[in-house]
Amino acid sequence: MSVTYGTAQAICGCERGPLSRCSRCDHIQELLDAKNGAYTERNLLVAALAKLFPASLERHPAEDEWDDDWRWIVFISLDTGQVSWHIHDSELHLFDHLPRETGVVWDGHTTDEKYARLTDLDWAREKRDP
Repeated sequence: MSVTYGTAQAICGCERGPLSRCSRCDHIQELLDAKNGAYTERNLLVAALAKLFPASLERHPAEDEWDDDWRWIVFISLDTGQVSWHIHDSELHLFDHLPRETGVVWDGHTTDEKYARLTDLDWAREKRDP
């Protein structure tokens, strides 16, 4: 599964045709492929987590500045609080199991709070189960 979130030539500024990229374009493409692979791996893990906890796909509000192909957000309700990730349109198929646009809204958590909630998850499960 390969997704392109940017093009090497656009980043490089190279004016060569797509069949004759410069060496800088090739290096940029390698970096983009690595970044895109990391997004795909992350999304596979988020999709798995979304099968274990209540979750939905919601749209980023149209009035907010955001790239159109990044407006889908996965919201997951953990025992420790809400977590969320933006998902690129090209990988929405990984989340076909989720309901869409159910009205869930962002609770204001920061990235640090999101990962703290994930870290605290084991503690919350132990507390709940005697």
